[in-house]
Amino acid sequence: MVKRPTPSLGSDDEDGDNDVNRRRLDPLVRALLGHLPQAHAVWPPQERQKWLQLLSEAFGVIYKDAPDPPKGAAGASQHTGGPVQPPGQR
Repeated sequence: MVKRPTPSLGSDDEDGDNDVNRRRLDPLVRALLGHLPQAHAVWPPQERQKWLQLLSEAFGVIYKDAPDPPKGAAGASQHTGGPVQPPGQR
C-alpha cells in the first residue's frame, strides 16, 4: 500500500469540536484512516479492496464476536443443509 501523509485527526473543525476525538477511536482504526487518500483523488479499486480488507481484519482484532446461541435454543435455525424451498412449495 502506498504511504500517504497522515491527516491531522486531532484538529478541531470550525465549531471547535471534533467527532473523531470524542469517539476515542482505536489506534489501529486511526492508523488506517490516516492512510485514506484525499477526497476526489484517484484510488484504484485494487488498493481500495486492500484497505477495506485491512479494516475488516482490524475489526476482527478490536471487537469480540457475539457468542453462538446454544444448540436447540428457541428461534435458532434448524436447517441442516441442502436446497431451501420457497415458502408454500414444501
